[in-house]
Amino acid sequence: MQAKRRTKADWASTVAAVVCAISACLFWIGCRQPGDEGNRVPVVGKVTFRDSKPLPRGTVIFSPDGAKGNTSLHEPRGVIDGEGNYKLKSTPSLEGASPGWYIVTIISQEPYDESKSSWDPPWLINRKYGSRQTSGLAVEVVDKAEPGRYDFQVTK
Repeated sequence: MQAKRRTKADWASTVAAVVCAISACLFWIGCRQPGDEGNRVPVVGKVTFRDSKPLPRGTVIFSPDGAKGNTSLHEPRGVIDGEGNYKLKSTPSLEGASPGWYIVTIISQEPYDESKSSWDPPWLINRKYGSRQTSGLAVEVVDKAEPGRYDFQVTK
């Protein structure tokens, strides 16, 4: 019995199949983000002024506090709705945050108005809340958090 000789077309299709398989594996590995496999817990809260009025807009950002052992690679954030409520997401597809300590910042400004020359719209809250160094806000994300654990009060 004589072995069939491979043609250039046979070799090309074999190489193409191997390259496609390797590319698919690398794509799958590359699309995973560090920390995606970790434990996530839901984080929802409310931001109010000291007089209990809700902050009507903005973003809450949880930055992992490495000094307290939080090595998460994600910086969960949530958009504040008209009632002051927010819900954190670690990535667009991952809700919640990894347990651990976070420094919290809150950004809240008037909507941008093109007719005004300012590139920095007026803040609805004290600017100190927009910086990790000055916000004064920190919280530990835990499993089974009690109601209100992730609520914050801010000043103007």
